[in-house]
Amino acid sequence: MVFGEAIRLCSPEGCNWVIEGEDVYENITWLSPDKPMPTKDEILQKVAELEAALPMQALRKKRDRLLLESDKYIISDWPITPENLEKMKTYRQELRNLPSFNNPDIAFPEFPL
Repeated sequence: MVFGEAIRLCSPEGCNWVIEGEDVYENITWLSPDKPMPTKDEILQKVAELEAALPMQALRKKRDRLLLESDKYIISDWPITPENLEKMKTYRQELRNLPSFNNPDIAFPEFPL
C-alpha cells in the first residue's frame, strides 16, 4: 500500500499506472506515455518517508480514539464531580500533547476514572 501511495505522490497529476506482482519498480506498468514516470530513486525515497511516518500516524490514530471515547465525560450534562472533571481535562490535554513529543513509543496517560 505504501508503494502505491509513493508512486501516486511522485507522479504528475492525472497519470495512470498499475503494479503487476510484487511492489517493486520493475513491476510498474506506466499507462500515461505523455507524462514522465517517476524514477526508481524518487519512489524509493517517498516510500521511506511514508514508512517513517507510520508510527506517528498510529500514535495519532490511537490518541484520536481515546479522545473520542472520553468526550462524554466533559459534556455539561454528564454526571461527574468537579474533581473528576479536572482529572479528565488533564488526561485529555495530555493526549492532545502526545504528538508534540514526536516519539511514537511514548507512554499514553492512564485513564483517570
